[in-house]
Amino acid sequence: MKKTLSQHWPLYAAVSIFLLTVAAVLGVSISQNQGHLVYALDDPYIGMATARNFAQYGVWGATRYGFTSCSSPPLWTLLLSLTSYLAGEHPVVPMLWDLLFVLGDLLAAYALLSWYKVAPVARFIALLSLILFIPLPALIMTGMEPPMQILASMLTAFLAGRWLSGESPGSARGDSIRLLILAPVVTGVRFEGMFLIIAIGLILLTLRRWLYALAFCVLGFLPVIVYGIISVSKGWFWLPNSVLLKATLPSAGSPG
Repeated sequence: MKKTLSQHWPLYAAVSIFLLTVAAVLGVSISQNQGHLVYALDDPYIGMATARNFAQYGVWGATRYGFTSCSSPPLWTLLLSLTSYLAGEHPVVPMLWDLLFVLGDLLAAYALLSWYKVAPVARFIALLSLILFIPLPALIMTGMEPPMQILASMLTAFLAGRWLSGESPGSARGDSIRLLILAPVVTGVRFEGMFLIIAIGLILLTLRRWLYALAFCVLGFLPVIVYGIISVSKGWFWLPNSVLLKATLPSAGSPG
């Protein structure tokens, strides 16, 4: 036990700091909201409403009366929907999932740093930087999918880098298979993951791995394609409104 603690102290120290920070932020938030858990944005409430309606009525929408394309994290919404179906709805559920995914982020980051044989002190500084500069405690209070997105993107970028650089020939075949599995997860968690898929796809093309690049990009865009087909069939746009709004530049005469 003592050997494990001394060997992995950067991870334990970082996780302890993270949990204490979250507890402090959560305590202040609840005290200022008359004892209620209140998220900083309206997006988690839209996601919870969609998850509830899908779990109870089979309708993907902010209301139970019809399909609405209001958010861009289908896998996250499905996770909330499954939780709602199995355990009922509660505002704390998104925060608990975010907490688990952030712990996964820290564990994955620590594992990657250890794989590259980074010094323990540098590992601790790197983990502390993730906690403070992202900042991870603030993401917990949003009740949204970024912690899940960070984990999927981090693992995908690492596996792609290790495989394409040839750093670990013994795990090359396994890494190539894992990348194909993670590709739809990256965009399924959040459609903005398309940019990571495109970047890796372009690198694959420059290395003339044509068939793999095609398979990787097709799998990566599969959630977007499936969602788009369903959305258009329901009378909505191909992409969710939240993505379209981000892609629209304000006009010169618009306020602010």
